[in-house]
Amino acid sequence: MQVGRDPRPVMREAYNMFKGGGDPEKLVAAFSSGRENEYFYASLYAGLFYESQKKADAAKLHILAACESPYGQRLLIISGLMITWLLLLRFTLFVGTGALFEYSA
Repeated sequence: MQVGRDPRPVMREAYNMFKGGGDPEKLVAAFSSGRENEYFYASLYAGLFYESQKKADAAKLHILAACESPYGQRLLIISGLMITWLLLLRFTLFVGTGALFEYSA
């Protein structure tokens, strides 16, 4: 798949890694001292790259590093709040109408 030039350096490098079989360790190292979100995405995409290569241990290591990073922790909190809100909404609609509300994307 061909994509245009992404203005975010970490995303350009991740794309190049998948496109050309680059080194995920170099991707993470390049952004380990950068902004929090860059480290998160570098680790995440390194993990996804390893997963695509059937290297489960390396994939797990990098995906967990992404989730445990400060930026990843904030995303998990926000995601948790969103899921809680959606569950409460679903429950409220069920109680209010007597019918189960099914959401499908």
